[in-house]
Amino acid sequence: MIDETGLRETASRIKESVARVKESKLGGIQADLLREAILATLRRRSDTFKPTLPDLAKALANEYEKKGRRPDELISTVNELTQFELFSPEQSPAEFFSNSWIIRLPQDSTAEVRKLVINLTLDALDRWINSLQDSVVENGRRGIRHLTMLDEAHVILETRLPALDNLMRMSRSKGGVVMLVSQSPDDFEQAEDGFLDNMELTVAFATQAKPGATRRIFGNQAALVNLKVGEALCRIRTEARTRKILAWAT
Repeated sequence: MIDETGLRETASRIKESVARVKESKLGGIQADLLREAILATLRRRSDTFKPTLPDLAKALANEYEKKGRRPDELISTVNELTQFELFSPEQSPAEFFSNSWIIRLPQDSTAEVRKLVINLTLDALDRWINSLQDSVVENGRRGIRHLTMLDEAHVILETRLPALDNLMRMSRSKGGVVMLVSQSPDDFEQAEDGFLDNMELTVAFATQAKPGATRRIFGNQAALVNLKVGEALCRIRTEARTRKILAWAT
């Protein structure tokens, strides 16, 4: 059973995951009402009741009604996120992340829905894997517990979700691996300071990307426009220089 402190910490993290699906920042009152709605929903959890997003939507509407506040963009966003069954509370985090999953996010779904699925999943992964003991090291190699690959990584990078930063910085000692795949180094240009420094391995193939992001990642002399098919630039965090590698031969 989670104590009150644990409930409030969980509520704050879920609040961040929901809040960051919108480009506009929540106002102070909106953030307070969302947090209280999440807390009220979590407190109802029992062996026979496992909260879902529609339960959160109802709790948020109740908080607005109690405060005499008219529905606004936050209510509209949460209602939009409950149109489809995105999550079903059937497994614990340990059970869920012990299996292999491919989570497809259709392009005809809204950006808010796609971001929420990614945000809540990464938040659950962060809380689960970073609560574990360090993974075993044998012959200088740490055992891998979990691999997460995010295609079109700019979608999650745009939200600046703390859970992703935590996974990049801390999960490696727990046996966590995060792979970010994107079409251009430009997608990482707005990443938080130090984010790129925590990438153990960075690989880029030929692209017309602007030189700024490329040089930030691979060094001042780096260029991707002249790479041949199969060639790539490779940066290993523990090495000072960037390598050119041949990934495949034509």
